[in-house]
Amino acid sequence: MEQSNRTMRMYQSLAEIAEQALLNMETQQSAPASTTAELDPSILKTFAKRLVKVLDEIATEDEVAEHAQYVQARASLMATIEQVADVTDATINRLCAALSSTRDAIRPLQIAATADNMMAQQALAQHWLDVYAPASVDPSLSEPYQALHATVTTNRFGLLQALGVFDHELVAFHRESREFLDELVGVLYLKVAQYQLLQFADLVNFFPAAHLYVAIASAPEEYMVIGQLIQQLEPVLSDKIMSLSDLPTVATYVQDLYTNAAMVWQSNATLTPESDRLMAESQATLAQATTRDDYRSVVALLRQVRFEQPTLAN
Repeated sequence: MEQSNRTMRMYQSLAEIAEQALLNMETQQSAPASTTAELDPSILKTFAKRLVKVLDEIATEDEVAEHAQYVQARASLMATIEQVADVTDATINRLCAALSSTRDAIRPLQIAATADNMMAQQALAQHWLDVYAPASVDPSLSEPYQALHATVTTNRFGLLQALGVFDHELVAFHRESREFLDELVGVLYLKVAQYQLLQFADLVNFFPAAHLYVAIASAPEEYMVIGQLIQQLEPVLSDKIMSLSDLPTVATYVQDLYTNAAMVWQSNATLTPESDRLMAESQATLAQATTRDDYRSVVALLRQVRFEQPTLAN
């Protein structure tokens, strides 16, 4: 049940696609000739099958891989993957639904396997408390998390029921987490489309793969790696927009970046003293910008802006 090992296996599958996209973008000095790269169904199928292997490893570790319900869910998932003939929104949605259904089928089977073993129930409950601790203050999870914690410490005879209640409450948490991350991936895709970077095939293929990854993510630790990958992609995308787009597009892009940062700045958010200076300097530089290098200077300044951590009043 080692969560970090699971997360790393999942992360590696998606990271390889992201790294290839970054490598090709960094080494390519001009945009490809084609207007828009074609989404490749074979790449989508290959990635989905890699995620099935990850699910199989998780099911094996949780001792439910041979359970009839998991076998049935897996067979349905494989049939969905084999039917992939294009990379449309409908296809991606079907794959995501099948992947999520298969991953989410594992938890109830884990609970059922502990029905006659109080020590196993306690071990599973403690494992879930550890895994979901980073999200224990989430509005959708706080109350059931505290209830499970209380049952572990005060009423072990009610653990089986408490595990079932916690699993039921996880449905809303996972739905909200997956929707948020899908939106995050979608926003990045819109930026790529808006600023004409859809010519890069590896980059285009990253986005459907990211949605599939989100579909099987289940622990807070797993959700966080999507944000990490997007943080890695964003600076490279920004650099490509700055180098490949015409000057009016560059000006619009940098103005948008500054406007977004300024909205936070003007909302009484607390910046470090150095960041206050950087925002003022970026504003002055942007006002006089006329060349690509001027706009690059603004982006460089904005990337250095940092917020102070809030402090609690005594």
